[in-house]
Amino acid sequence: MDKVGAIYSNRCATLVEIEEKLDPVISAEASSEDTLAVIGGGTCGDCMFAGSSSAAEPWPCLSCPKFQLYEDADLQPLWDILQERKSFMMNENGEWNDRFDSDIHAQFQRYETLLISAEMHRRDAIASHVRIKEDVE
Repeated sequence: MDKVGAIYSNRCATLVEIEEKLDPVISAEASSEDTLAVIGGGTCGDCMFAGSSSAAEPWPCLSCPKFQLYEDADLQPLWDILQERKSFMMNENGEWNDRFDSDIHAQFQRYETLLISAEMHRRDAIASHVRIKEDVE
C-alpha cells in the first residue's frame, strides 16, 4: 500500500495512549470555542499536513504511516470544512469550475476518501475494542 491511505493499517489509539505516549496532532480549523479538536497523534516530521500541539497546522495527516487516529475522534468538523472549501470551487450546477486546477479537485477527492475511510476505521476499532472488553468480562 502506498502512503495514501496509511490510516487503514494504523490502529486507533486509546485515551491512555494519547495521554502517555503520543504528541497530539491537532486541527486549528476544526476547533471550536477556543478548544482544539484532537483527532490523532504521532510524530510526523516534515509533513505539510500535520502539526504537533505546539505548532498547529490546518489538517491532520490521515495518510501518514506514523499517524494514529484516536478512538473518540470527531472527524465531522474536518469534513464540513473540506466541503465548504470545495463549494467555493464548484459551479452552481455542482460541477468543478475549470478556472481552478484539476489537481486541486483531485486533492479534495483524495482527502474526502481519507476522511470517510478514517471514520470507518475508527468505528471498526471501537466495535472491536468493545467486543474484546465483553469477551474479557
